[in-house]
Amino acid sequence: MTSNPRFGIFLALFGALAISPDTLLMRWSEMSGSQMMAWRGLLMGSTMLLAWLIFRRRQLRKDLRVTICWAGVLVLLCQSCNASPFAFDIAVAPVSVVLFSVATVPIFAALLS
Repeated sequence: MTSNPRFGIFLALFGALAISPDTLLMRWSEMSGSQMMAWRGLLMGSTMLLAWLIFRRRQLRKDLRVTICWAGVLVLLCQSCNASPFAFDIAVAPVSVVLFSVATVPIFAALLS
């Protein structure tokens, strides 16, 4: 995207700052992990479905064929398994610890690879 080496640092900083208010509001809601997961899933799914209907109206059949196959269902399952621990972690752990963990995942993945 750019040859500036600081771009990655600023991108990571923006990501951390963008997700911080979300987690703060999740903590203030005082919901359990399963309630947060259900509400986040409903709202995110509704938003994605609405965007899909607006922007990909002409290709709905093709998109459905791709999604409703073993690979599409596997991707949906992996996404739900990925999103579930985040809501449960926010419910029980300090927000700063969860955000630090989420922010350092790419660094540890790069180091371990």
